[in-house]
Amino acid sequence: MDSSLTSIIARDTDRLAALLRRFVRWQTPFSLVSALVPLMLVIVFAVDLLIGHPGIQRRAVSLWLVLYLTATLLPLVLGRRYPLWGGLVVVAGMEAWSSYFLVFSDHSHAEINALLELPLVALYVAWFYPAAVAWAFIMLSMLRVSGTLIWHPELGTGIGSPVIMVGYALIIMLFCFEGARAVRRQLTAQANVDAMTSALNRRGLAEAGPRAVRLARRAGEPLSVAVVDFDDFKRVNDLGGHAAGDAALRESVSA
Repeated sequence: MDSSLTSIIARDTDRLAALLRRFVRWQTPFSLVSALVPLMLVIVFAVDLLIGHPGIQRRAVSLWLVLYLTATLLPLVLGRRYPLWGGLVVVAGMEAWSSYFLVFSDHSHAEINALLELPLVALYVAWFYPAAVAWAFIMLSMLRVSGTLIWHPELGTGIGSPVIMVGYALIIMLFCFEGARAVRRQLTAQANVDAMTSALNRRGLAEAGPRAVRLARRAGEPLSVAVVDFDDFKRVNDLGGHAAGDAALRESVSA
């Protein structure tokens, strides 16, 4: 009986492990982070319901909890098929939710929760979206948050100055945004540029080539491609060492 129970437990454990491996393989960094962003607000709402605070509207909080839980599960279900526009729809919904509470709420707890999503959205759009899309989104978000000082001048009553609250929120949001953009630029450069010669590597050429062709056609100018082949390059390494070969490559690229 014990051996049979052990066998069943082992079999179920293996099945669960196999399902977990399939789930992990189905995900991408984009789908996982797209789930983590709304998950933060799910945790915030769940804590609000469990602990409570004066003036809490449990029905509204429960509704927001269900909506953001759906936004958390959807990227995990779609996995590698989760589209970029889906992430934008979710963060746009988060922005709308934030605007509602910043403008119409008269409770400081809800206003703070609305400001908490700003750095998350900034990191998200800065990391996963092209510069034009990311900057447009973040500028609109800054205008939106700044506008709440006009529509809701009593923002943060009982906590502090509305200008200081919004100012800190915008500074933190910009810091997170530009930090993520800087890391993305650095990683892109490392992936596309040869570290020794600073020349475009195979991946860099594959990405830059079509763009260069489009620009040349648009400008009506010729486009040239030069291929350099070193004869007996092995002799340079054999006679002068690999440092001499490296130096020859760097000088040839900079020439």
